[in-house]
Amino acid sequence: LGATNVPWGLDPAMRRRFEKRIYIALPEAKARAYMTKLHLGQTPNSLTGDNFNQLAALAEGYSGSDISVVVREALMEPLRRCQIAQFFRKIKDPESTVGHWYMPCDSNSPGAEKKTLMEVGSEELKCPDVTMQDFLTIINRGGGATVSPSELVQFVKWTEMFGQEG
Repeated sequence: LGATNVPWGLDPAMRRRFEKRIYIALPEAKARAYMTKLHLGQTPNSLTGDNFNQLAALAEGYSGSDISVVVREALMEPLRRCQIAQFFRKIKDPESTVGHWYMPCDSNSPGAEKKTLMEVGSEELKCPDVTMQDFLTIINRGGGATVSPSELVQFVKWTEMFGQEG
């Protein structure tokens, strides 16, 4: 059993050792939506089913690895908001070890206190949920698909010449 991202680089002797040579295409929209949700896991978020479908559409041409990277980066966005915040508001919560949380907010938010992340104790910090905007920020930042359309054509041609359906 073996896998490669450049099958055209295989030596003919190596190619002969594999009985079946199967091309696995990039994930379709339904799979991309599922993978996004799966990578997000139990992380608190405000995404809806429609959001996952929108993200799947925006991720056309993304590999599973590309989707994993986008989700990991989107998971960091709430922390980035905490890092740059200049105001935090106190939220009462009996489940907190100190009875409240501090969440980043705008200066005009009710209860806004001028603080930096360094002035908020780690036991007091409540990171905001991951949002659709967090994903859009990452997708719009660039990067995205790491497999070019020309490479996809090359995969199909190689499969037509040497591949075998499983």
